[in-house]
Amino acid sequence: MITFNFSILCMAPRANVTNNAPVYYYSPIQQTYLMWALGFGSLVGTFPFTYFFSKFGTRYIFTGAGILSIVSTLAVPLAASYGLYAFMFVRFLQGISYSADFAAIGMLTSIWASLKQHALFLSLLTCYSPLSSTLTNLVSGYICESFLGWPWIYYFHAMAGAVLFGYWFLVYTDYPAKSNWVSSIELEKIERNKAKEELEFHGVVPYWEICKNPVVLTIWYNAFIEISSGIFLLIYTPIYMRKVRGFSIVTTGILSSIPPLIAIPLRITFGIISDKIKFWSERTKMNVFNTFAAFGPAVCYMLIVIIDEPMFAVGVLLTIHVFYAGSGGGFYKCATLSCRQHSHFVIANIQFIKCLTLFFAPALYGFFVHDETSSEQWNHIFVTMSVALTTATALFIFFSTDKPQKFTHVSENRGALDLNVLKKEEVLKQ
Repeated sequence: MITFNFSILCMAPRANVTNNAPVYYYSPIQQTYLMWALGFGSLVGTFPFTYFFSKFGTRYIFTGAGILSIVSTLAVPLAASYGLYAFMFVRFLQGISYSADFAAIGMLTSIWASLKQHALFLSLLTCYSPLSSTLTNLVSGYICESFLGWPWIYYFHAMAGAVLFGYWFLVYTDYPAKSNWVSSIELEKIERNKAKEELEFHGVVPYWEICKNPVVLTIWYNAFIEISSGIFLLIYTPIYMRKVRGFSIVTTGILSSIPPLIAIPLRITFGIISDKIKFWSERTKMNVFNTFAAFGPAVCYMLIVIIDEPMFAVGVLLTIHVFYAGSGGGFYKCATLSCRQHSHFVIANIQFIKCLTLFFAPALYGFFVHDETSSEQWNHIFVTMSVALTTATALFIFFSTDKPQKFTHVSENRGALDLNVLKKEEVLKQ
C-alpha cells in the first residue's frame, strides 16, 4: 500500500535520466483518485473482516487478507499499463486487504496479551505504520534508481509479503492453549483474570450495544481527533515548512523523515512504562497517557500560533509526534480493557476512522488554506486542532474505564485488573 507514495515519483518522466521502466504521469487529481480508491477499499473491508475474525478466528482470515495484498501488489505494474481505472481497481483491492490490520491487532491483543501487557502489545503492533514507511521508502529508493526500475518495487514487496504471511500461517494459532510455542506457565499468565468469554470467539458481536456505549464513543472520538491530526501532519508539514517557513527542499525532506524514525522506539517505551507502573490504577494510567497524547499536542498547536518563529514552529510540529507515541497506553488500551473479547470490533473501527481522516484532513486544509504562504490561514487549522484535542482529553478523563462493559458479559469483579491481587499471586507462586 505504502509503495505507491514513493513509486509515483519513479513512474513520472524525469529530465536527464534514462528510463529503464514504463513512464506514467499522474496529475494531482488522478493521484487523489488513486488515494481515494484505497480509502474506499478500506471502508468496504472493515466491517466484513470484523465479522470474519470473530466468526472464524485470525489465522486463516488474516492469511487471506495477506494473499489479496500480495496479488494486488503484483498486479500494479500491469494495471498501470492498462490505464487509470485498472490502477484504481487494484488500489481498491489493496484497501480491502489493508482494512484487516486493525481488527487483527484487536484480536491478537484480546486473546494473546495478558491483562498486564495490553499497552505493550498495542504499542508494538501499531508500530507497523512508521516501520513500514521507513523500510519501504528506503528499499524503494534503491530499487527506483537501480537497473530494475519501479515495477520491481512492487515485485519485491509482493515477495516479501509472501514470505511474511507464509511464516504467519505456519506459526500462528488462534488459541494460546493450542500453540506449541506457549508453555503452561506462559499460558497461565495470558489467561489470568480472564473470563471464558474472553478466551473464545463465537461470532456473536452485540454491534448496537457497542456502538451506543459512551466509553466506546469516547474512544472513537479520541481516535478520530488524534489520527486526523497525525494524518494532517504527515501530509501537510512538508508544505508548511517549505511555503510558510521557507526551508529548502532538502532540509524539508530531512526534517520530515525524522518523526517516523523516533515514533517506533517511543511507542514501545511508553507501552512498557504504562504496563510496568504499579503505583497508579489502570484508569489513572490511561488518563495520564491519553492526556499526554492528546493535550500535549493541543498545547503545541497553540504555541505555534502564539510564538511566530520558524525554527520553533517546526520543532514544535515534530515534537507533536513524540506525544502521539503515548496513545498505546491511552485510548487504545481503554478499548481492549473495557471491551475485552469485542475489542477487535472497536479497534477495527479505528481503522475505519483512519480512512475517514484521509478525506477529513484534506477537507480541513482546503477550507482554511487558500494561500499556502499565509501563516494566519494555517493558524486557523492549528487552533481548530487544539480545541478538538482539548475536548477529546476532557471527555476521555470523564468516561475512561478499565472495567469490562455490560456487552462483554464479563463480571467486573472477575474482569477488573487488580494490580495488588496480581502482585500477591506472583509472590505466592515464587
